[in-house]
Amino acid sequence: MAAPQYSGSVKSGHAADSPTNHGTLQRAASSTRKGEHFSEGSLPSDDADDDISSPSNLSDGHIPASSRRTSISSQTAWSVSGHCIIAQPDIFPEVHVRDPSELKGEIERPDPEFILPKDEEPRLQAQDIQTKIDNSIARAAIRGQGFSIPSIEKPSVKTGTGEATNPSALSDPILNLTRVPLQQRLLAERQRRGKEFFLPSKRVESLIHPQNVAEELTICLHRIIDPRGIQDVAKTVCAIPAAEAKSYRKIFAILTIIEKMDAILEFIRGGIHDGDLPFTKLEVDGKPGIFKLGRKLHDAKGAQPLKCFAGFSLMNLINFEEYQWAVLALIFDRPRRKDVKHYYLEDQAILPFIQEQEVSGGGFGQISRVDIHPDHHNFSGSGTHDNKFAVKRLNSHDERVFRGEFEMLSKFSDDAHPHLISLLAAYTHRMSFYLIFHWAEADLVKFWREINPQPSVARTVHWVAKQCAGLASGLLQIHRYESIPNGPTTDGSLVKTKLYGRHGDIKPANILWFPNLADANDGGTLRLTDFGLAEFHTLHSRSNLSKSGIATSPSYRPPEYDIVDGKISRSFDIWTLGCLYVEFITWLLGGWNLVRQFTIERATPIATRCLEQLDYSFFDLVENGKTAKIKESVTRFIKMELHGHPACTEYLHEFLDLVEKELLIIETGEISSNKRVDCGPLRSTLESMYQKCNINLEYALTPAPRSYEFENSHVPIADTRLASI
Repeated sequence: MAAPQYSGSVKSGHAADSPTNHGTLQRAASSTRKGEHFSEGSLPSDDADDDISSPSNLSDGHIPASSRRTSISSQTAWSVSGHCIIAQPDIFPEVHVRDPSELKGEIERPDPEFILPKDEEPRLQAQDIQTKIDNSIARAAIRGQGFSIPSIEKPSVKTGTGEATNPSALSDPILNLTRVPLQQRLLAERQRRGKEFFLPSKRVESLIHPQNVAEELTICLHRIIDPRGIQDVAKTVCAIPAAEAKSYRKIFAILTIIEKMDAILEFIRGGIHDGDLPFTKLEVDGKPGIFKLGRKLHDAKGAQPLKCFAGFSLMNLINFEEYQWAVLALIFDRPRRKDVKHYYLEDQAILPFIQEQEVSGGGFGQISRVDIHPDHHNFSGSGTHDNKFAVKRLNSHDERVFRGEFEMLSKFSDDAHPHLISLLAAYTHRMSFYLIFHWAEADLVKFWREINPQPSVARTVHWVAKQCAGLASGLLQIHRYESIPNGPTTDGSLVKTKLYGRHGDIKPANILWFPNLADANDGGTLRLTDFGLAEFHTLHSRSNLSKSGIATSPSYRPPEYDIVDGKISRSFDIWTLGCLYVEFITWLLGGWNLVRQFTIERATPIATRCLEQLDYSFFDLVENGKTAKIKESVTRFIKMELHGHPACTEYLHEFLDLVEKELLIIETGEISSNKRVDCGPLRSTLESMYQKCNINLEYALTPAPRSYEFENSHVPIADTRLASI
């Protein structure tokens, strides 16, 4: 990329074109090299009688030399470039013409005039103090380095309103003592994450705008580039016009923080822009700890040091390399259907998380609640909070494990179904894999136990009917996943293969509750989550899978998981959904206490070598494990505690009958074995029941308990371990 051309003039050692000026400036430079000094009133010249304060003499380029030193009024100032003197109004009140070698020495020496002595007499005139400050500012500008200004009030004047102001300070960034430096404003926007910090992207964009950039460049580059040229540089930094699309905002922000703003010219000349970030370290052979910075290349051996860093000290390079990550915090994009982005992050990358708290862990991963800075994500939709998200860190470091879960979740991204969790993004960072979801206020267990432990049937039954039908609909999406292309045929058309899947781990802990913040009267939405166990198969392999390697939750596992030679199919999920529905109705009628009682009543002991454990499943094995039957305690509880509950309505009776007759069915794998209902008909039945609740309030709300006599009532097991249930 060619370096931008500036319309403003660049000040050089040939500012005076007339013969008179040229000869005079050469003599001035020659006198300086010979060690001569200028005193108050004049500069070397052929005419010792001319006064430098005369406008006519200044206009024709004639420089008087009647004495050895000159004092230039505030209306006309002079700057030095090489050995030339260039007129530049309203910048410096006093200039000593010196050889550049003297300026080089001052870069290395502390400026004794910059810091006022502690014993400075309080009667020191404000004008003398200001002269010292102005001289210090001038030298700092020549050095191209950052500087600070002592807190000394400039002389003020009364305006027509009686308010004291300093006109020059208001108009000139060099003389404006109240101006807050851009570096300070940038650092005030820091968002800390442990020992790291990042700068929000929109704040960087708003602070690095042409006016601010021009003000900073005026301070450090006014002796090199005139005001018009500085404006051009500022526009280039900010990519104005936008059609140029090559921005230097981030680079300028870094240079501002490390006090190397003048180096922006070298980046622009070399066409090194924000799109080239981050720069990578290039080690110098035989010099441990010494490095250069270059573009990031796939082949590190081909990377070359960038010339724009030629004037950087090692400390400058260290600071630039470190602070570049502060302006490169990732911005997460909104996913599209079946197109979720997976970000591969450098180890040094800083995540744009404002707060982060680990809230739970399991066999598959750790869940943290994070607040992502609003400048750094485009997520929206069904989340309970705009900036709160759940980040799951997989326990496995095997990319194949991650890839399986990521690809499966991607199939249902972008809110593909209101009752399925939507994956927002994934990223790999420091050898770990992460998944990002909307943050849910609770899972179903917490909702039952803490948020609504004692529901009202009259106010809640419609919500329960809607959510249960919705969960069946979401599961149907997994069971009947849409067709996918399998490849072209001879005529060019695509052959599509239908995929059939199963969730594999339906339980209350894997159902999340998202409240509706826009409507307090709405009960919120339940969504199936944790598809880590889900599998997809074609038509020929959708049933009768071997149970080896199949993981599940002990309480809700189906009988075929334990039956000898049992086979796993999609009906696995129908059983687990039936278990969930029974507990859902239990909560609706009796709250959390009744749910806990049901858990205790169906517990049966399991003898092991180490200790006696309790089995909370819904079935018992019989005939030496060849088949199974529903536990008597489960059947008794459904009839006596649920059908017989004083608040049980016709809708709940019909729901319980459906579960017992169609969902909690023992399947042995034999052809003659009873079969559970498919998810499609189940969804249709539950949706019809929900619509009936809306139409027929008596069906939904009127109590109609049934009476049952049940012999051999199950006696709950007394065990202190049940206290934690």
